[in-house]
Amino acid sequence: MAAPRKKELITLGDAASMKAIAHPARYRVIEELYNGRELTATQAAELCGLTPSAMSYHLRTLERYGLIRAGGSADGRERPWRKAGDDITFANTKGVIGPATAQAILGNVLSSVERLLRRTTPAATPWGVTARQGSLRLTDEQGAELDRRVGAVLDEFEADEVPAGPDAPPTREYFWIRGTRDE
Repeated sequence: MAAPRKKELITLGDAASMKAIAHPARYRVIEELYNGRELTATQAAELCGLTPSAMSYHLRTLERYGLIRAGGSADGRERPWRKAGDDITFANTKGVIGPATAQAILGNVLSSVERLLRRTTPAATPWGVTARQGSLRLTDEQGAELDRRVGAVLDEFEADEVPAGPDAPPTREYFWIRGTRDE
């Protein structure tokens, strides 16, 4: 039995890369690409309501920060864009990004959740949500350990993911965000 492939994790930790994904169109494209799609500039533009030339600018910005890669094109014009890794994570952003960038990124995450809630399934299955919110007093080391453990659990379930098909269970979406607030 072959060992599971190590996930390629892209870690963002500087203000410039955080600002790059704070833009709603860029975040939307990242969301689609990291959910397994490949998109041309035209397809991404349609998804975001932009012109293909405006979207090309945004795609090149995401490429510059190592978040996406351009694929080859058979006709030399429309090339597909794909994710550059398996997952994106943020490093400890305390003191790195300002409130406006953090608010924009969280706003993008909330837009993703809203899109999921509005999406209907063919069988009109009710959408079930499990949510938990709370506060913990943790040292930086404890917070890092919590992130590591949650990541390990998610990695374990992702490794055992059931292939898609008519008998496959429904897709479960998840968002893991740990924030720090000073009192």
